[in-house]
Amino acid sequence: MITSAPYKPGDEKGILALRRAVFGNIDPVRLLPQTWKWQFENNPAGKGFIRLAWDKGRVIGQYAAIPVRLLVDSKPLLAAFSCDTMIDPAYQGKGLFVQLANELYDDLAQAGIDLVWGFPNSSSMPGFTRRLGWKKICPLPFFGGFSSYFAPAGLSAKKIFRNNPAAFGPTGRFGSEHDALWQENAPKKGIVQVKDSAWCNWRYIDRHEFGYEAFEIPGRSGLPEAFFVMRLQFFCKIPICVLVDFFPFSAASKKNGRLVALAAAKIMKSPAIAAAFSPALWPVARKLGFIKTPGLFSPKKIQLAARFSPALSNPLANPSAWFCAFSDTDLV
Repeated sequence: MITSAPYKPGDEKGILALRRAVFGNIDPVRLLPQTWKWQFENNPAGKGFIRLAWDKGRVIGQYAAIPVRLLVDSKPLLAAFSCDTMIDPAYQGKGLFVQLANELYDDLAQAGIDLVWGFPNSSSMPGFTRRLGWKKICPLPFFGGFSSYFAPAGLSAKKIFRNNPAAFGPTGRFGSEHDALWQENAPKKGIVQVKDSAWCNWRYIDRHEFGYEAFEIPGRSGLPEAFFVMRLQFFCKIPICVLVDFFPFSAASKKNGRLVALAAAKIMKSPAIAAAFSPALWPVARKLGFIKTPGLFSPKKIQLAARFSPALSNPLANPSAWFCAFSDTDLV
């Protein structure tokens, strides 16, 4: 008989077995117990919420979410990010996805969390919107640029780097100077994930297997003017440098865009850069020198969606209120 229950310590063994059954070895880092612990126990926003379906002593379904610290018009809001939904192929079509989701939403409500958000793929989106009360908010189209030394941006960046070799460098671990950068530059209006040092270290540094490279651009005071994060990914077997994050948004400029291009060419060894931005960040993309990619040539489709109470509709239902970059989408 199929039963459901919240996660209890030790269940992660069954969860990882389910992941292997559903996804195989597509993402081997996700099959490591230490990666599971990083995602669901070491998150600076708190431990994850997990509902499991069992049959004959085996985990055959999961609906999960991790807590996320947001600022909504400068006010802190604890939300949940929906991720790692999995149903064993032999048990699909039995309503387990909807059952586990609704049970988890009850758990979240008891914890005082009224907003669940994420990036459902095209196959799961109908289930979220038609059966679970989610709303599509906006797509995150891809933007692209060239990092080659032979491109104008690359040549300009090379000159900047030659004149000032310390134009950018690895961050190491994020520290108090990055907390100050966040506190001084967090958007006053709109919805943004808190990007303090605790989050940045957890997100980009603590699990080196993901291959993130974080850089900072020094300011005149010696403190960082901005930081940006890159990751090499393969689209159609082609290595592309993905600009995962850039902050503060106000530091977007042609000069800093050229430094991003140089880091992509010099450090990541990639001839091209890709990035995904929500509408609120499209001006940032343009200032960095990125060009919006036609939908036909986008490596994949990313769609932001959320489930929230009517009281939160303003501004959560407004596509222009969300400050989302690729870093918000590639945790799943």
